[in-house]
Amino acid sequence: MALTHLPHPYLPTFASAGALLKARGIAAYLRRVRTGLTRAFGETGWPRVTLYVLTEPDWHQRLPFPYGYPAARVRGELAVYAPRDVPERLRFRVLGALAEAGVAPPGPVEELVDLASGHEYAHALAVGRGLRAAARWADELLANGLWTTGLAEADPVALARVTAWARALAALPLAHPRPVRFSENLALAGRALLACLEAAPPCRQALARALSERPSPAALRAILEPWRRYTRPESSPATRSRA
Repeated sequence: MALTHLPHPYLPTFASAGALLKARGIAAYLRRVRTGLTRAFGETGWPRVTLYVLTEPDWHQRLPFPYGYPAARVRGELAVYAPRDVPERLRFRVLGALAEAGVAPPGPVEELVDLASGHEYAHALAVGRGLRAAARWADELLANGLWTTGLAEADPVALARVTAWARALAALPLAHPRPVRFSENLALAGRALLACLEAAPPCRQALARALSERPSPAALRAILEPWRRYTRPESSPATRSRA
């Protein structure tokens, strides 16, 4: 089925049938992220990224990834894909992981999924600016830094919700820095978010340096290395708070 097109100079959007309202909301949110980044780091150099908000059938026609959680594509067209709905299986897994650890969800799972589209958008923006660290931990920290900086400048309400989710996810147990279980992936995501939220000023300085220098992957990893400790089980703030 054909998608509805919402033209825009830097965030053109395509929506499945029945997803137009959700697409307008996600697009407005991502535009606030970009506005915040231009305030923090200047207006030039930010790439055009296409947003797709899709139903499950349209998703499977275009992507090999499981439906339900946002994704970015950075080869060829820079694009962000957001689901129209949260499938029950994903809702069950998130709420189950939190319940098993005795952590109360700070909001509905739909909120977490919608907010996470900003993280994927930041991935696309980073690649469009020539920043790739060639290591998952560093690329995730880079995206989180850009995402939360944009929110801090232009969407404090969303930033507060992201912070609440980061604290909840970071409270999940993480026994190993290379997670295997779904709950451990959630824990690592929360801790990588806290790395940027709890050390925002130096994180912003590191991002400004990276954006101006466009360093090699190795040099970019070196710039981000101070925040890597947050993702290590033995030294993360979340782990210490549970001791």
